[in-house]
Amino acid sequence: MSLKNVCVFLGMLISMLIGMLLVFYPYEETSINNEIDVTEENTQHFSQQINHEIDERLPYELLDKKCVIIDDTTHTDIQIVYPQLMCKSRSTSVCEQFANILIEQTAREILEDFQDLDTYISMDYNVSLATDKVISVQFFGDAYLWGTAHPSQFWKAINIDLTKGSRISLDTLYEYTIKDYINSDNFTFSYGAIVPHTDNVELLLADYANNSYHVNDFYLTEDKIGIALEVNFASGGYVQYEAEYQLLKACQKESDIWTFIQK
Repeated sequence: MSLKNVCVFLGMLISMLIGMLLVFYPYEETSINNEIDVTEENTQHFSQQINHEIDERLPYELLDKKCVIIDDTTHTDIQIVYPQLMCKSRSTSVCEQFANILIEQTAREILEDFQDLDTYISMDYNVSLATDKVISVQFFGDAYLWGTAHPSQFWKAINIDLTKGSRISLDTLYEYTIKDYINSDNFTFSYGAIVPHTDNVELLLADYANNSYHVNDFYLTEDKIGIALEVNFASGGYVQYEAEYQLLKACQKESDIWTFIQK
């Protein structure tokens, strides 16, 4: 047997062994959730909080809607959950129907970001603000593409004006000059798997401020606005920073939305 044929045979043998290992030792959820890369630039912290609760006095309630796709033959395990609004005393209005469509579309964008097969996705949501006229929902979770080195964390958010059934974007609330206020003087760490080093924070905030792509990457609370920043560590992920509305008042637009947000 020639040297070339020996090399080909060994290559095939190694490929078969790797395939057998993947079959008998699949990537488990516990390892996905626990694998955090902690370096000198990053210190470990806690993960996203889950909150499905809203004020019982609101005219609507939230119902969980789930999408589950499990197929062992293709290593597919997809489980996502997201909220849908249901009015308590009347039929759901057109605006609320549009709100439900927007929430569902945003949640299912997660599936479009990954392959259809050989995928693990686990997603939950957090309601950071719910009034009779505005709702702010964050979607977050873990994803793993079969055969890749590491899993990743993902985050999306949607803020909705329930009086119109439309999305609230950053430029709905603030003037263009808000980019000058997105810095560590105003925004402080809120949630994340790690706390980035101070120098990295300034770079992350600057990237967010100068990239229009992030126009919808924010969430609202009763007294703060929060943003999500992508962090480059082995298992992928994000961190969240928040600023009090009062600190950004100089670039705040005159809008009825503010009366809907702040009590």
